[in-house]
Amino acid sequence: MTLVDDQDRFNDYSWGLRSYNDTIGYLHKDLKFKTPNESNSVTYELCGFLLVFQVWAYEIIPMLGKHYANRLGNKIPKILNWSNTLQPHLDDLLTSVFGSKEVICL
Repeated sequence: MTLVDDQDRFNDYSWGLRSYNDTIGYLHKDLKFKTPNESNSVTYELCGFLLVFQVWAYEIIPMLGKHYANRLGNKIPKILNWSNTLQPHLDDLLTSVFGSKEVICL
């Protein structure tokens, strides 16, 4: 019987750990092959469900969530806890969040 066919095993499976390990593995693999673009700077793209990365960033970098979103609650899945207030732009992120000496990652 496969995992999908066994509801008890399926519900007890450590999906968070599996998802985390797969995500980190894919990021390591993809980021290894970065190449310079026309302006001679190294860039990369993250494809997939990027909203998940955005919500994850709100969770682990409180200043980011404070500037760009409202926390609505403490639900599972965590994506239900956030409502965006502003569209993050790179220049703003670099100065107001990542340029701050007060930024904390949990």
